[in-house]
Amino acid sequence: MDELIQVLVGLALVIGVIYGVVYCLGFAVAYTGMTIVILLDWLSRGFVWLGVDTPTGGWFALGASVGGMAGLIIGLRRSRGECHLPKVYAGGAIVGLLAVILSAASPPPAPRGLSDSTPMQSAERHGVDDLLGTWHGKHGGTPATLCFTRTAGGAAFGTMADRGGNGVYKLAVKAYADSSSGRVTFIETKVLSQPDGEGWALGRNAGQFADGGRRITGTGKDSRGSTYDWSFRKAQ
Repeated sequence: MDELIQVLVGLALVIGVIYGVVYCLGFAVAYTGMTIVILLDWLSRGFVWLGVDTPTGGWFALGASVGGMAGLIIGLRRSRGECHLPKVYAGGAIVGLLAVILSAASPPPAPRGLSDSTPMQSAERHGVDDLLGTWHGKHGGTPATLCFTRTAGGAAFGTMADRGGNGVYKLAVKAYADSSSGRVTFIETKVLSQPDGEGWALGRNAGQFADGGRRITGTGKDSRGSTYDWSFRKAQ
């Protein structure tokens, strides 16, 4: 019995050592790979000065440069043109140095979703007071009306009437607006009334101001996990 216990303990120790070695190796490989990817991504930014303004384009240009240099070296060796290799190495070193300098001088990339081409980021700056009033449009594909009547504590309060297939659902809503970015968020907080036998899944809706603050549009997700689009235009 003692021998069996010793065997089991030894086996557990061996398995633990193997697991630890594999874990450390995996971590080292992942960390090394991540470091290489970050370095290559940083180098690809240098092509911004050549008019390449997307990450995909930068990676493509970097890959083409490295691949072209490697192909030239292999071709010269196979054609016994080794006498030209020092020039190729010198040219590669110069290109690499330029890539480092240009990458260091390049501006950092804009966060995703906040590029200059993103609509309503610079011009559509409206606050929570701009939500006050009545808005007509569609919510999840059905006609709906938003009506914000008051503001308090940085939020707008009101109701939404959604004309579903079986009748009108009336909901209490609470909305926020970021004046620096034009973002709008309104939350369905309570079902005030609904058709008999029906059940409304409260949702959270996020979007943006548009058309000089006369329209809000975006997407939403309800408590059941369903997603949908919505868009409202302010009544005159």
